[in-house]
Amino acid sequence: MRKLIILKSIGILFLSIGLSRGASLGDVVINEIAWMGTTCSPSDEWIELYNNSGFPIDLNGWSLKAADGTPAISLNGIIPAKGYFLLERTDDETIKDLKADRFYKGWLENAGEDLQLRDPSDNLIDSVPCETNRGWFAGENDGRYTMERIDSGSPGTTKNNWHTNNGITRNGTDAEGNPINGTPKAENSKEFWSQPEEEPTTKTIEVTRSPFFPYGDISGRPTEGKIKYNVPDGSRITLRIFDVRGRLVRVLIDQEVDSDGEGSVTWDGTDDSGDTIVPIGIYICYIEALNENTGKVTKKTDTIVVGRKLK
Repeated sequence: MRKLIILKSIGILFLSIGLSRGASLGDVVINEIAWMGTTCSPSDEWIELYNNSGFPIDLNGWSLKAADGTPAISLNGIIPAKGYFLLERTDDETIKDLKADRFYKGWLENAGEDLQLRDPSDNLIDSVPCETNRGWFAGENDGRYTMERIDSGSPGTTKNNWHTNNGITRNGTDAEGNPINGTPKAENSKEFWSQPEEEPTTKTIEVTRSPFFPYGDISGRPTEGKIKYNVPDGSRITLRIFDVRGRLVRVLIDQEVDSDGEGSVTWDGTDDSGDTIVPIGIYICYIEALNENTGKVTKKTDTIVVGRKLK
């Protein structure tokens, strides 16, 4: 009994030390920004903080403010060690299935904001100067893809430490039940081209009709690109088209189960609206196939070219 009391006392002591210690630059960082809102509403913005340290940190008296004065968020509560702190605009319906740690008022400008995170002594702990750099470092308004920090231990002041959610690794749903194209209260997504791949025994994805001419070939008729795939039987398949900057252009297969694992799909060159033909250029076909029997994931990319015949 005495040993148990001692262990509890030690635990309380370490907790109190963590809460009372002063935070240093980068201990808590701005980790993800949904400046574009959600599919449900562009007004449903949210921001995520991350605690890099090995101690819980008391955020009472802290502030997160934009240089133009909106939003100006007074923080309170405790952010756990190596944990997240979710700020939702107005109410807890922004991300319906995750509890917000704090609500705030005011909006994020789509043109970018200079955000500063400060402790109770007004010491600068983290900053993200997007307005100064003439726009958000990442994120997409079309599709509502969030701006995610790549390395929480590196400064958030440069564009190369941010990227757009890859549309594959996601967490949470919005007020209408649509998937959040971001990772609130979860590890940020990885750039799809840097994810480890499982070596396939056969060619997983192969573009067999490229270049193709959605604007019309030499005869004037539009043509389509063709993509073949071969993955383990019964896999749940996602096949997406990205541009060379890593921005999602079109979802061709979305979480569909293929019983025999082999098939093909065509692309007419339009974006996800189905109406607008994308600019000519090189695009990346990315397939991800989850084998629901083994839990293993097969991932592979190939390139496809959208062309235009000269008259």
